[in-house]
Amino acid sequence: MTSAVPLDQQVSVVAAVEGSAGILILEIVHVVGLFGGLLLAAVGLLRTHAVAPWAVIALVVGLLGSMAATGDAVIAVAGALLTIGLGSAGARLLGRSGQRWQARVLGSAAAV
Repeated sequence: MTSAVPLDQQVSVVAAVEGSAGILILEIVHVVGLFGGLLLAAVGLLRTHAVAPWAVIALVVGLLGSMAATGDAVIAVAGALLTIGLGSAGARLLGRSGQRWQARVLGSAAAV
């Protein structure tokens, strides 16, 4: 698809948006929320023994690798580890029956 807006105007809009404080705030919230949320999910999965420990290790190593990514190979490996960790956790949790979920919730509520 072609755009009716000239290229120099498109570039100036992108340059103006990239330098704004509002975009910086949104980027910070995004990064902290994404990485913090995934770390909290990993801790929760490990503590509840909901998934195998190797899946949590793959998730955390992939997350740390994506934060410290310096090259294409590191990004590819980190993405693969994130996919393996999150995919296995999702498959394991989706495979649970409703009765196991209720037993887990009722069991933890009774312990409190």
